[in-house]
Amino acid sequence: MEPSGDNQSVSLTYDVALKDDLSADDLTQRMGALEHISEVVLIASKNDVDY
Repeated sequence: MEPSGDNQSVSLTYDVALKDDLSADDLTQRMGALEHISEVVLIASKNDVDY
């Protein structure tokens, strides 16, 4: 966990393996819809692409 500059939030990093029936866009939309989530950034390590 990494605190924000104003100590109002924390940044978390996860390693995730998606099942074939879930796309990267699905994951970011579902995570962004969760309560108390203000920002979702997905970086695909296979080709370093931001979604």
